[in-house]
Amino acid sequence: MRLVAAIKSPAPNTLIDEISDYIQAIESYQKYVLKEIKTKSNY
Repeated sequence: MRLVAAIKSPAPNTLIDEISDYIQAIESYQKYVLKEIKTKSNY
């Protein structure tokens, strides 16, 4: 929901920061999931 607040915010830098944080969170989650899949497939 922070992304919605950033869009309504008058400062565009806030929006860019929020989006980059959001993208980084997705990327780190993807890395975690891939690592989990590799770990489980080794058994």
